[in-house]
Amino acid sequence: MLFKAVSIAAILADTASGAPVAESKQHSVYFTVDGGSFVSANAMRNGTEPDDAIILAGERLSVYPGTPAFLTGNSPNNALNFDLRQPLDKTIAPGTYGAFAPLVGDNYGYSTPVVLKEDQSEDEWSVYDGTLSHKLDSAEEAFFSCTLPVNGEDLAVLSWGVFQSNGQPPVGCETTQVVFTNN
Repeated sequence: MLFKAVSIAAILADTASGAPVAESKQHSVYFTVDGGSFVSANAMRNGTEPDDAIILAGERLSVYPGTPAFLTGNSPNNALNFDLRQPLDKTIAPGTYGAFAPLVGDNYGYSTPVVLKEDQSEDEWSVYDGTLSHKLDSAEEAFFSCTLPVNGEDLAVLSWGVFQSNGQPPVGCETTQVVFTNN
């Protein structure tokens, strides 16, 4: 996948330095692919039966600004929510969707997409200096950008998982940095 490079400095320039992020629908989530280029996180159905989950797929910043995001709750235990009142993916019912990073424990080499659920939330997200993080259930857990089929096309998908026992990312994945930024 080739994406236009965007520097971390440019993305983090508008984020609050260490201050809690106020609830606002004027934020975006970006994550790195291909060793450092940022892509926007866009809510879409993965097109895979039987669950046909809503996931966060990476798209070029110059074309797709990302699904509007906001935090609710008290830092460091925030809920990460996405405003899908006007979703680009018309198969998604309009509404507010909370992000969930499924429990993976210490299953070495396992990853699973971050999923969005309508009218639900998980109070295990936090932002510090623009970096989005999730509560750890084991020390080995991390965010990954995994190449997965989404509606017949291979896309970068924001995922949560555990490094392999040899320290490498799960097969088909790479380590990623996830940022939460003001628009």
